[in-house]
Amino acid sequence: MTQHRDIAPAVLSAIAYHEAGHAVAQALALREAHLPNFDAPPNVKYAAIRRDDDGKASGICFGANVYDTHYVATLPGWDCRDPMQWQIVIDMAGGAAEAIHRGERNEREIMWFALFNCGTGGDLETASAVLADLNALTSKRYGLNRFVIRAVELLRANWPAVESIAAVLIRDRYIDGAEIAAAVVP
Repeated sequence: MTQHRDIAPAVLSAIAYHEAGHAVAQALALREAHLPNFDAPPNVKYAAIRRDDDGKASGICFGANVYDTHYVATLPGWDCRDPMQWQIVIDMAGGAAEAIHRGERNEREIMWFALFNCGTGGDLETASAVLADLNALTSKRYGLNRFVIRAVELLRANWPAVESIAAVLIRDRYIDGAEIAAAVVP
């Protein structure tokens, strides 16, 4: 029996929807955010479900970041507000997709559900760091809730793509970037 086969179906499904949420948001952000001109177009590389060194099941959605703190230093004069906002949406979309899949429908409760039930601690930490950069750049006090609502709206509008990507992750434990891009139709 492989390490993947012993993941409980409910856990496997929850992780698959979580990573599918990140993948859909990231694929859309890479198409729509006002990004600098890169030598090669950025994309989502893959999403996968795996076991960590401690044996715990987890997931990853890997690809180019829409916003990274080094962009500000290496691209002076670039207006990074839009990518910052997209990056927060990407970070929040995983837990939101998992919460929706697990039955939470109340928009105001989705992130609370995700925070306490969906392993979103790392996502929240990353989103909070980007939010701090955004608030410092704009001298405004944006809260995470506005980005959670944006993530939920994005996910609901693209739910067939979330389900398609999650189904592949449940079946294969892996989906490559080309399959993700194909599922997230413009």
